[in-house]
Amino acid sequence: MDLREGFAGRLDQLAPAEVAGDIFGSGRNKPNQANRPTARSAWAHTWWNGESEGNWRTGYIMMAYLSEENEARQKADEYVRHILNSQDADGYIGVYSPELRYSQSPDNGELWTQACILRGLVAYYELTGEAAVLDAVERAVQRTMSSYGPGKQTAFGIPKPGGGIGHGLMFTDVLERVFDLTGKPAYRDFGLWLYQDFCAGVPPMFQDATVAALLDLDRQWQNHGPHTYECMRVPLWAYFSSGREDLGTAYQNAFIKVRRYTYPSGAAVSMENIGGRKPDPTETFYEYCAMKELLVSYSSGLQKTGEAELGDRVERIIFNAAQGARAPGGKAITYCTCDNRYRIDGGVGRRHKFSPVHADCAVCCVPNATQIMSHYVRGMWMAAAQEEGLAATLYGPCVVQTKVRGTDVRLDEETQYPFSPDVGVTVSPEHPLEFPILLRNPEWSENTRITCEGANIHREGDYFVVRKVWNKGDEVRVEFSESIAPLPASNGEMAVQRGALVYSLKIPSQEQETKTYNVPGFADTEDFPREGAQWSYALDGRQSSVNFGLRAKAGPSANMQYPFEGIPLRLGGAMVNTITGKLEPVELIPMGSSQAVLRRETFPV
Repeated sequence: MDLREGFAGRLDQLAPAEVAGDIFGSGRNKPNQANRPTARSAWAHTWWNGESEGNWRTGYIMMAYLSEENEARQKADEYVRHILNSQDADGYIGVYSPELRYSQSPDNGELWTQACILRGLVAYYELTGEAAVLDAVERAVQRTMSSYGPGKQTAFGIPKPGGGIGHGLMFTDVLERVFDLTGKPAYRDFGLWLYQDFCAGVPPMFQDATVAALLDLDRQWQNHGPHTYECMRVPLWAYFSSGREDLGTAYQNAFIKVRRYTYPSGAAVSMENIGGRKPDPTETFYEYCAMKELLVSYSSGLQKTGEAELGDRVERIIFNAAQGARAPGGKAITYCTCDNRYRIDGGVGRRHKFSPVHADCAVCCVPNATQIMSHYVRGMWMAAAQEEGLAATLYGPCVVQTKVRGTDVRLDEETQYPFSPDVGVTVSPEHPLEFPILLRNPEWSENTRITCEGANIHREGDYFVVRKVWNKGDEVRVEFSESIAPLPASNGEMAVQRGALVYSLKIPSQEQETKTYNVPGFADTEDFPREGAQWSYALDGRQSSVNFGLRAKAGPSANMQYPFEGIPLRLGGAMVNTITGKLEPVELIPMGSSQAVLRRETFPV
């Protein structure tokens, strides 16, 4: 749907200056000829379009192949061939002409823009297996490694650096995956040097993620949210690559600290800076870029540590905050928004509105939005290395084709999760094969039932282990137990969760267009409460301090292929009208539903 109807498939038409300027090919920055966003050309950085185009192309590649949209796949194929044909003889892939490369300018965005496009090429290799693409990535990485490092030049110790330099640490995303794919230690070692150089050289505006700052648990996070949340995964990888005890403590502290800034929806404070703010569901906001980077960091932590609670955090973001920041049909997102959304009025520096572009701020959140669901899919199943089996780490309908000890195995997962607690997995190995399947148990499911004929089933920590000799067509059935539970917010109010979904009160709203585009069906919009709309309610703690007398019920018929476009589930009951003091019947709907344009998510009790 997003590729066919939403901005994800049309961003090159909606924002041609930012994502269709071919900045990695014919449109590279040259002396006296900068490739900048047109709306902010007076002060915009020369790396911004590299971020926008690289991130959108990466998202488009992943979406095209995961959705198996032939037209989109052909477009992705053509772009990848174009980038490989544009690669310089020395391996360079980037946004600068030879005169401007690898500079010590504070506006340098070399590592960051390379990360944005190379992550897409690595994803393309993972999805297609085309060896020429991995070879191109290796050559590009080796070219960059030849310019930085001990005895060469610093990447981060640059006076008064801009945001592109700070983002450059995410070149480690590319190094990590290329090291995984090739096993060549030089990529790992260069990544460790990059983080060391980052910790030694960056100014205070990027220091949330340095080892020294992370070792101090009392130190508040202050920096730009996307920087801080993406950089969380670097000490994590550095620890697992080196075993250094201080790095282990640093990454653990990062995952502790982020809880201080997390909303009931799963998002975390970013306005653009964190600024030590509490995650007040009404007064403070979160940014879409920050959500995407936080989800990727949680997935990285889940992959490396197996800590099931990180899977809960991923699902909380994807099904609640991320969906709740989308307009119907994937036509727009909010750059910044909040859990309690009483109006969408262009606040937070014009960031709190729905837009398919957000060019008046920066075309950054929209490209990142095209990646977030693909990153969720990528983390759904993982290899259980110690058990030599497979692990279901996130849930949703999918097909997996992989190998276990050299044997082809197919898994078909059928479910309407998170709108149903039932999950079925059909296992089909090439020939009978014994191995375990690990099933992550969400924290909210206290009485999970697992059935599988002929299997040994036992629980290890937060995972159920199902072991047997698998034959084609064997089935595992999972039934999670869902109950209504309160989620405390920093303002003293409570949100309500059932299963993986957080619920909200829909506020009747009216939409106002503030800008239209040359592409029909797309506009910037703001939303305001309808006259007489009422949202002054409290949860009735006299009925129950756990479920507040609310009960789950199915909504009207919904298209379960696009469940967030409708309301498949509701919570019904009575709440206290805080103006009259009387109980009134209410319905709460998933906060991720596109019908909850304006909403109240937290309530006094």
